Amino acid sequence: MKEHRIEVIQRNNTDEKILRQINKKFTERDFLTQQNIDKIAENLSELIKKKLSEIDIEKESIDLIIKTLNPEEIFNLLIADQSSVFRLVDKLPKDPVNSIRLIWTENDKEVSETISKEEIQPFLEKIQKEVLNKLSGLIPENARAYIANSISKRVFDIGNNLLYKQYSSIINHPEINQKGTEDYLEALNHLSNLQEKSQFIYNNTLTIDTQHGQSILKKINLTNLSEILKDTKEYPLNRILGYFIDIIEGHKFLIKNGLILTDNQPRNLGVDKDTDKGILFDLDGLRKKEIKTNYVAIHNFLPPERMQEVYENKPSPITEKNIVYELGLALSDVIYIYERTDINWDDTIQGQKLSDLIKKMLEKTPEKRPPLEEVQKELANIRLLN
Repeated sequence: MKEHRIEVIQRNNTDEKILRQINKKFTERDFLTQQNIDKIAENLSELIKKKLSEIDIEKESIDLIIKTLNPEEIFNLLIADQSSVFRLVDKLPKDPVNSIRLIWTENDKEVSETISKEEIQPFLEKIQKEVLNKLSGLIPENARAYIANSISKRVFDIGNNLLYKQYSSIINHPEINQKGTEDYLEALNHLSNLQEKSQFIYNNTLTIDTQHGQSILKKINLTNLSEILKDTKEYPLNRILGYFIDIIEGHKFLIKNGLILTDNQPRNLGVDKDTDKGILFDLDGLRKKEIKTNYVAIHNFLPPERMQEVYENKPSPITEKNIVYELGLALSDVIYIYERTDINWDDTIQGQKLSDLIKKMLEKTPEKRPPLEEVQKELANIRLLN
């Protein structure tokens, strides 16, 4: 890992001293020793193994693991078990849901402190990781990433119109995690220091802590495509295509400035509710274009040319054609939803043109895929057909 630094990227209306205090709050306290983590993980592992022995279906097994390792579940187990590391003293009247007073043993002495669920989250993740390691023989390899993604919470609302984000991974691949975190933080730092800004990229990062892999961000009024596609009446197809045009504009800005962003599934493609513009907001896959780096994307959003290298852990530079493929998959998810709500949609000129464009974007040979500029223009023309 590179030399530790906490950089204040944008000051906005938040005092630099306050930002540094918030950052320290999440790094300089160690509620759980490794011995305690091992103890809790062992108990949880045994509990899960017992339940798994009663289940035959793989999907049900995975669902059970996800439910048991949910941060809320672990937190509730900790404070309910009077013999455990923590025990609940009382709920605070001002904030009964998110703030509690805990008491725990430290150097044979009882210590009491008010703590939020957000503050304890990094320590719960240590427990999750240890449990997954203990269950490794019972979990199919291709299900580990899915489980980790399902139980990991990395963005927290910490008040004062601020968000706290951590970049660690529950899956225990230290070489991948360290290189990926370094590449990400370097790219984010580069983006934050650009003089030119883009309204189509959510980059409200206020601080970056490279040692602990965390940052503090300014909060905006945001949703994502997965959420808004639940209401196709309020969000007709033309409106959604407009968001994709905006999102491609964000990608073009990144590429122009030597950056690239992967993992463009619908839940990671945002909409700014205040401006009604599409926006790139989940920047975990942000990298420099020219470097060899790990590809960030869930299994079913990987371009075919990246499959082998991901499994063999052989990083290579990410290209614009990789991004075109991911956006083609995201568009195909959108089409599926509108096909279900309009049985005649496939027969319309707009539907046919969009289907043809997606086929070109999903060409197995990267060189046959259109560039982002061409995709953007075609989407604008397709919108006019309605």
